[in-house]
Amino acid sequence: MSKKPKKHHSKKHSVGVEQPEPLVSSIALAEESNQLSNDGNTSPEDLSSTSTSASMKIRNRYNQMKLIPGLLLVSLFVILFLTIISTLPHASVDLSARKLALVHHDYDAAIINVEKLQAAQTKAGRSVIDENALVTSLSSIQSYTSAKSYTKARAEINHLNKFIAQWQITLSKPVPVPVPVIAVSRIGENYTFAPILLYHHPPGNIERQFAYLVNHGYQSVSLQQVADAQNGKTVLPDKPIVITFDDGFADQMPMLSLLQKYNLKAVFYIINGGQGSNFHIGANKKANDPEGGDAYLSWDQIQILDRSGVVEIAAHSMNHLDLAKNSPEVQRYEIIEGKHYLEEKLGHVVTDFCYPYGAFNQSAIQLVKEAGFTTATTTLPGTNQSVTSPFTMRRVRDALILP
Repeated sequence: MSKKPKKHHSKKHSVGVEQPEPLVSSIALAEESNQLSNDGNTSPEDLSSTSTSASMKIRNRYNQMKLIPGLLLVSLFVILFLTIISTLPHASVDLSARKLALVHHDYDAAIINVEKLQAAQTKAGRSVIDENALVTSLSSIQSYTSAKSYTKARAEINHLNKFIAQWQITLSKPVPVPVPVIAVSRIGENYTFAPILLYHHPPGNIERQFAYLVNHGYQSVSLQQVADAQNGKTVLPDKPIVITFDDGFADQMPMLSLLQKYNLKAVFYIINGGQGSNFHIGANKKANDPEGGDAYLSWDQIQILDRSGVVEIAAHSMNHLDLAKNSPEVQRYEIIEGKHYLEEKLGHVVTDFCYPYGAFNQSAIQLVKEAGFTTATTTLPGTNQSVTSPFTMRRVRDALILP
């Protein structure tokens, strides 16, 4: 008759409180012990050894199970940490975008005030704007914005607004001797009154602006006509107007019927799009671009506009890069190769150019001339075009400010 296995007592903790064995351990140990007890060939020593081994295995399993809650907690902390880290770049991008939006808002407001002041001084036959100060300030704003120095850009905009306020005060003061209206804005440099309107996405009141132009006697002319008039080759109407649309956005296509309705003409500056922009912009923008962004006119639409007799297609570079910040080699590709590519698409020569972002330097101007363009427009505000600077033509953004 086999001996009964010895009873195993639970260990006591140092505090003297007896802790019961885990239920799973007791049940498993009892089952294994019963199985061994029923085996007639099992000695008491074997039974005791086997019971001890089974108990140790089950204790080890129990200790491992006690680690699971801790591992789960660590996993949750890791997931939370990774989630927070992944949102940081997006937060940075959102902040940068908000700063850029504020710069654009303040800049556009300042430009509108400059344009109104220019119209007022033209009507008064006076010149109160310091052109050198204006150009320097606008160039600084563009440079700071391109470098993403948004705080400095807004500070320069505030500086420009102080200039505008001073000029407005000067214009409001009476002059002792009437000054005749002449086309001179700076001493020694003659100007031609030829407003060039600048649009990107058509504004909501675009038809009202077109109607204003017609009702106030403005007549559409081409940029080439303005250049020829500056060279004494032709005479412009009393109120000439050039309408331009930049970038070739898809929402500019409906402007064709609106131009036809008001018997107006326009220039559409087209971005080709290529490797330099990773085909994210321009007429060559890849379909279903994962980066999204603006939609652009297709080459089929551009050719329809080109054949309409109402729209002139002009160049806006290959990839819409900031020319003032790039090397002459990059400038050459963007300007000259961009011109050749556009001409191949259209099947005819292109004579007019627009600087991307309105940014340019002497190297860019020289390459525009070398490419064979006859005019180039900027984003500098103004309604008078210098007879000696057909490659830095000025533009305004609202027809309703014109006299």
